Amino acid sequence: DDARLTRGVQALLRLAPEMRSLAGLRQFLDWRNPMGAGARLERWCKGGSLGWAFDGERDDVSLDATTVGFDLTAILDNGTVCAPAANYLLYRISQALDGRRFVLSCDEFNFYLLNPLFAKIWADFMLTVRKSNAVVLLATQEPAPVLDSPQGDSILRQCQTTVWCPTPGAEENLYRKRLNFTAGEFRAIAEDMLPNSRQLLIKRHGGSAIIDFDLSALPEFVAILSSRKSSVGFVERLRATHGDDPAAWLPAFMARFHEEVE
Repeated sequence: DDARLTRGVQALLRLAPEMRSLAGLRQFLDWRNPMGAGARLERWCKGGSLGWAFDGERDDVSLDATTVGFDLTAILDNGTVCAPAANYLLYRISQALDGRRFVLSCDEFNFYLLNPLFAKIWADFMLTVRKSNAVVLLATQEPAPVLDSPQGDSILRQCQTTVWCPTPGAEENLYRKRLNFTAGEFRAIAEDMLPNSRQLLIKRHGGSAIIDFDLSALPEFVAILSSRKSSVGFVERLRATHGDDPAAWLPAFMARFHEEVE
């Protein structure tokens, strides 16, 4: 299988990008072995049950813009597709790192660690990314799923700064022993910092501090960054009227958000 895969990939690379496909690679693999690479690849080919994921007519992933976002919400709960999709995006991102300042932000990070292979790839990426003048921001609602991953401790060690929200009912054993919280730091997130207080605990290896992140004086700016249904719905209505260019619809959002956003 390895030799066939090598020949197939080499043959596809001689073609123009728009002519390459997983279905084309399948032609180079054994058709007789029901457990071989060909049989396992088949469902990922166009027409197969997972062909929609990677074997489309064109690759729409582009990192040419200054700011790029990928919304994987639709596949976060798909244990089969989520990790390979994130792995491909991580590969494309790593190819774009050229020494210029780069920020990579990943929300709902714990979902991507469900696949052990991708968790290892991510941990290795974290070890080298800082050498490329890049910053990585990882967000998760709960630390336990990350720590439960075989790569969780390694990934956490690479995070020089962590930011914690108020967490009433936090498990003391998890935070004190696994996350190395002091008694005061644990008390801060579990008791002292109230929900909706807009307070955060910033923790580094040398110490920690509680900060006040109350942005209530900037409601229109918070609203434009919000993913609340009312904000998103208002933006969609404005785009339908003014077009997709933010320069066209953003002034209307700022002027009218008090009337439209709850």
